[in-house]
Amino acid sequence: MILLKSLFRKDQALSFRQSNDPRLYAWLGLFLRECTTTKARRNTLIKHRLAAYSQDVLKSVLADEAIDYDRDDRGILYFYRTQEALDRGVEHKKLLESVGQTIAVLDRSGVLALDPSLASGTGEIAGGVYCPTDETAIPPSSPARSRKKIVARAGRSIPGVIITGDRDFPRRGHQGHHRQRPLRGGRLCARAGLGKPFARAQDRLNLPIYPVKAIR
Repeated sequence: MILLKSLFRKDQALSFRQSNDPRLYAWLGLFLRECTTTKARRNTLIKHRLAAYSQDVLKSVLADEAIDYDRDDRGILYFYRTQEALDRGVEHKKLLESVGQTIAVLDRSGVLALDPSLASGTGEIAGGVYCPTDETAIPPSSPARSRKKIVARAGRSIPGVIITGDRDFPRRGHQGHHRQRPLRGGRLCARAGLGKPFARAQDRLNLPIYPVKAIR
């Protein structure tokens, strides 16, 4: 429903624009297949476990390494303009609370006490949900410095590599092939290119990724 509304309204969390690209509609079919209540709950919990694990790893690395980047660990505030939207937001966050996420439900005065700058904004605020353990950050400005730290921690950095196939990635580690030689190791981290949302079938890689643009 959010996608359908986005065809006529610009204030939706997701935005869909029609295109002649058949890959968009192939991806959209996969997306809609995950839009059931059961699958949404399952996927939300999976993403939360991944986020919590990522946060633990980040804290462990920061304890060992002097990494200079713009980090804000004061938590994240989600505020809502209507009671209906607030109720939906609280229901969603309660699911995360059931698996250990710390949340605080705030009324309007609580939201303004946490962020007084919102008082000067236009529109009503019904209340909000505050997650004090969440963090936001801007990655380090120097990729070269980050690569050096990866190598120092027994990793490898191979720039300019194009992954061309896989070998049925094993359970305890990953391996793949690029144009020159096989890659093997405990972890394989790669950046997906926006120009190729679906890898070619002959490459035996099936990544259901389609380039999207964030709407602010």
